[in-house]
Amino acid sequence: AFVEAKSLRHTTLIIAVCTVLVALGLVFLVVPIYGPDFKESIELGLIRLPGVALIGIGGTLAATIVGRGHPEYSLYTALISTPVTMAMYALMIPPWGAHGAALASSLSFSLNFVLAASFYRRATGHRAWGRLWPTRSELDDYRALTPKIRAWAAGVRR
Repeated sequence: AFVEAKSLRHTTLIIAVCTVLVALGLVFLVVPIYGPDFKESIELGLIRLPGVALIGIGGTLAATIVGRGHPEYSLYTALISTPVTMAMYALMIPPWGAHGAALASSLSFSLNFVLAASFYRRATGHRAWGRLWPTRSELDDYRALTPKIRAWAAGVRR
């Protein structure tokens, strides 16, 4: 259980940092790199980003659930989320086009996270929410890792 909780906290921390970096990349790099024709993709990417972040965390929850001997919860998640997603696409794409598709995708990914968190509690007896917040221990892990990465990089440069 300790390793599971620690992996969830590391996943949350890494995804939070990456989400901020992707958002900054969308805002500041898309148009300079790809040109003004791609400006709309910034908004679409930002709409999808919260759901993408949540499904990333949900993947770690799902792996824990399967590792605890409950692969059927992945099937249940698909059986619930797929029709909901199809309905959202049918309702949101006609009036809102690509923005509707991006929103439906983000909501679908968020639903998958919520379902994974719910099934995580069933499989482990623990609430996922409380296990997602990084602690000082995770930050200490990265501090301890930094000199090892520097030493490795110095060895690679030789």
